[in-house]
Amino acid sequence: MSEMDVHKLTGAYALDALDELERARFEQHLAQCDDCRAEVAELRETAALLADTVAVPPPERAVGPARCRRG
Repeated sequence: MSEMDVHKLTGAYALDALDELERARFEQHLAQCDDCRAEVAELRETAALLADTVAVPPPERAVGPARCRRG
């Protein structure tokens, strides 16, 4: 994995979506890269905020006309 490729793993790492080998390699990189540590922290904060968000169905007037259209 190239140095450039490892920078692309911040999102997957923040969401705990890396396999063991990728995680170990990324954590080695993370120990030396301030930019990636900051990005991982921001992504984890965003993921936590999204997890706390409650989905609300759109009002009927917003979806009503779309249901009537048929090609």
